[in-house]
Amino acid sequence: MHSRFHRLGAVAFGLIAFLGFAVVGSVRTPASIAAPAAKVPFDASRCVVIGASVSAGCEASLPGFRPAGLRDLVGHCNFAGVLGAVGSGTPAKGDGDSLFFMSPASAAAEQLQMARASNPSILFAVDFLFWHAYGDRIDAAGRRERLRKGLAELATFTCPVVIGDIPDMSHTILISKAQFPGKEAIEAMNVEIGAWAAARPNVVVVPLFEIVGKAIREQPVTIGGRDYSGPDARALLTFSGLHVTPAGLIALAHECLGRLAERRLLPPNVAWDKEVEAITGRLVQAHRETVRRRSSPAAVPGGRTVRP
Repeated sequence: MHSRFHRLGAVAFGLIAFLGFAVVGSVRTPASIAAPAAKVPFDASRCVVIGASVSAGCEASLPGFRPAGLRDLVGHCNFAGVLGAVGSGTPAKGDGDSLFFMSPASAAAEQLQMARASNPSILFAVDFLFWHAYGDRIDAAGRRERLRKGLAELATFTCPVVIGDIPDMSHTILISKAQFPGKEAIEAMNVEIGAWAAARPNVVVVPLFEIVGKAIREQPVTIGGRDYSGPDARALLTFSGLHVTPAGLIALAHECLGRLAERRLLPPNVAWDKEVEAITGRLVQAHRETVRRRSSPAAVPGGRTVRP
């Protein structure tokens, strides 16, 4: 009898030991858990920027240079360059067009053709719709039709698309009464833009209406995860109030990337620089190199120098 109990006890002990080993062996130890992917800087090299004077950097003046004016058409930095400066250093493709307002249809068609040919990883069209809504020699029905055509063109892109809604620019003398669509029309168009974007998981909208409205009044505004108020908020916009300063372009880039990340339209390990001073320093260095190239005798007919 005792020997039988001994045999049963031995079998039970062996079974328990086996099960215990199996359970322990199946538990994932810290060494076996995959480490999170290493952070990589945002790469703008395959991104494309389309749009008007904000994308072109009109009036965007960097420290240490002659201020950029309206007649310069382009400033010291543009949005494509800022997207590069916050990330890996390589700018996006596309310069924006400060003269978009002169012929919105042809300007849009040219930029869209370039964008399609480039097969972008991300399409940044933050101010692309602005002159689809604004402009003279066009009535309310024509504005709606032009806006819907612009949205239809953007809908052909399957990559992530970043657009801005329509800001109220009634505060600036650079927009004439004939060019201004009216406050109610802007509100209606923004409702339409919001509904259009909500139906498309690859589209994110930057709230330019809110950002510009608060910044021009020096009211608190959060953009790109950073809070601005008072003069700092107003400093996001140029003196004219129509365009964006380098600080504003940097904040805009941060806002775009943050919204893309929230919608999981960026890989989870992509990172970007959030230090405004460091980014500004890189933009200054890039513009200094641009000025040097433009000032070289080989680049300027007759060997004239170019004012920075």
